[in-house]
Amino acid sequence: MDRATAKKVAEDAKAALEAVAERHGLKLSFKAGSFDPAGTYRPRVEFQAAGLAASEWAQWAPEFGLAVEDFGAIFTTGGHSYAITGIKPSAYKRPILARELGGGKAFVFPAEAVKKALALASVKKAASTLAVNA
Repeated sequence: MDRATAKKVAEDAKAALEAVAERHGLKLSFKAGSFDPAGTYRPRVEFQAAGLAASEWAQWAPEFGLAVEDFGAIFTTGGHSYAITGIKPSAYKRPILARELGGGKAFVFPAEAVKKALALASVKKAASTLAVNA
């Protein structure tokens, strides 16, 4: 199997597994995985119960100084905007999971950096509201 074939197999496998996930009310996480030129392709596949990320966030966010309402919030750092998608408490240095807006790539962030970015976004929003009302 060559790289092009592995890519086609990945596309077909993802499409098939999306149907399985939908049928069972699950969320599919399908990542590229690894390819061995000797003929082995190992995709990284994970099925997750719907709403699990939100319930985990509600449980763990306060431990990191974030509000339950921050789940799904958008923040900007380094000139890019991200939406909070979850939390991984075992990754203490970078427990906040977020997806880049536009590109969709997943990232991890330190809780303190996200708290600061959310606070800054809140200040900017308040200033913008004041300017409109003035």
